[in-house]
Amino acid sequence: MVDDRDNWDDEAPAQPKRGMSTFSKFLLVFGIVGGMGMLACCGVCGFVGYSFAPNVSTNPQQVAAKGAEICEITLPADYEGRQSMEIDNFMMLMRLVHFERTDGKGRLMLMEVLPRMGDEKDFKEGFQKGFAESFDEKQDQFHTLVNTSSETKTFQLGGQEAEFVFEKGDDAGSKTTLHQVRGSFTGKQGMVTFTLELEDSVWNQDEVEAIIQSIR
Repeated sequence: MVDDRDNWDDEAPAQPKRGMSTFSKFLLVFGIVGGMGMLACCGVCGFVGYSFAPNVSTNPQQVAAKGAEICEITLPADYEGRQSMEIDNFMMLMRLVHFERTDGKGRLMLMEVLPRMGDEKDFKEGFQKGFAESFDEKQDQFHTLVNTSSETKTFQLGGQEAEFVFEKGDDAGSKTTLHQVRGSFTGKQGMVTFTLELEDSVWNQDEVEAIIQSIR
């Protein structure tokens, strides 16, 4: 009898789940808000609507530059900026950057959020808790893993301790073995989430830890 696992290496690499991405959801929500503001009236209403319109780029150099505004981070040469988005208004600052490996076998997303209303301490606590819960429920850029094992590691970033969860499992759809790393920390202005996914064939624990330790 032939073991089906012998054919796994011949299958196509894992691809992100289909569906509306985080980028698309932000574009939809803030695009609607902005559109309604612009259509409702001119003057102040128009300005409010405009202030919620996201600034999006797919230029690799601009994506890298936007990432540098979130935090200093050193990525290997085979990581390329794919997309960035920024919303900056009187209510909040939100920046999101997405990097991918040039071989298509991995991706990294950084998202920074700074509220300009409410209590900052309460926001930080809720942000960290909400990030963990939302990731467990669904992340559109990343795969759902089964048969998982996980380990939590603590790093010193900018003089503060930050916990990162290292998880290994199989993509439920393609059977590809994947690694996912996620954590949150204080960036240059707001709270930042770090989400990394790599196929097992390109996984290098030392390289990943060096990426995290390079964050400033």
